[in-house]
Amino acid sequence: MPPTGGGIDLTLPQEDWEEFFFYHVCLHGILSLAWLMRSRGVSRGWRERIQKSLPLLRGVSFHVGVKGEDVLRALGLVAGGSLELVGMALCRELSACDIEEILKLLDATCPGVREVDITGCSDEVMLRALAVRALSTLGASPLLVHARLLELAAGTARCPFAAFLDAVQEPMRLLFDPAFAPAEGAFLGVLVEACAAGNETAVVAAALLLGVSFPVDQDDEDDEDDEGETRVFDVDATDDEGNTPLLIAIRTRQASMRGLCGVVELLLAAGADVDTKDEVDR
Repeated sequence: MPPTGGGIDLTLPQEDWEEFFFYHVCLHGILSLAWLMRSRGVSRGWRERIQKSLPLLRGVSFHVGVKGEDVLRALGLVAGGSLELVGMALCRELSACDIEEILKLLDATCPGVREVDITGCSDEVMLRALAVRALSTLGASPLLVHARLLELAAGTARCPFAAFLDAVQEPMRLLFDPAFAPAEGAFLGVLVEACAAGNETAVVAAALLLGVSFPVDQDDEDDEDDEGETRVFDVDATDDEGNTPLLIAIRTRQASMRGLCGVVELLLAAGADVDTKDEVDR
């Protein structure tokens, strides 16, 4: 272990000085993760000492063009109990699958993380991040998450977004755009993805869209009639061809049986109309 006292031992050999230097650089967050990662190429000794000290970092931030695999690789090097803050603001290259893997890795290897900044990331990333948090805090399956949302609604039709956030923001808090609200066509897109990929977290994202009311900012702040307007998604809303989510799910090409079953169970639990027919057959 490098010396931690106030005095400086001038008799230390060069190798111990390097270890001492990187120990304190990481412990006090003096240099960025990007600088440390580049510096590993200076020599084998630097590489070993930097990698040994990386788990001491309390915060890491990534540049806007970072790829998901690069974030996962870096987080694997800094994994440990010291990491508290992870910054991915404006990282538009990250996908919904990327953020899911990243958050699950943090849950498994970095128990001290208290804040993850995804401000400015895509709506798909923010929605999937919320779904990951919902799955880990509200229930072990999409149906349990949906049932918990009904409880949080406290007698109203939908769970208010603020109440939902209160329930999922501990111990790891997500930072994102305060005006976040999924786009109007988000539900059908998530539905098809959940069926095709068989991804349980994507099904949870669909559950959030069916169980939460999202506040919508209005362009005209002086229009009192628009105050308090929310965006909700209807379990029986049709697409441009008149197909309901239940029909769309069943007809999804290359659908995963696991994903399809999960989506159908969720739609039925949310009150989907099983008597609906294709518009062409009417």
